Amino acid sequence: MDRVLLAVFALLSFYVAYAYLLNQELAARWETSRRRTLGQDDLIRDSKWESRARFRGMSALILGLFLLAIVTGVL
Repeated sequence: MDRVLLAVFALLSFYVAYAYLLNQELAARWETSRRRTLGQDDLIRDSKWESRARFRGMSALILGLFLLAIVTGVL
């Protein structure tokens, strides 16, 4: 029973982290679109790199937590 609860908690944590990552990516895209309409093209390039770095960082974190859960026997 404890392993089932841990597995459910791990999956819910994975889902919450993925939802946060998706929300951050959508917010970055909205900000890029807003800057494009305001004519701030020089800031768009910077925000794209920030968005990509944030996406890669969160992806690595989620993958690391998922692999840790598998290695420790939770999943």
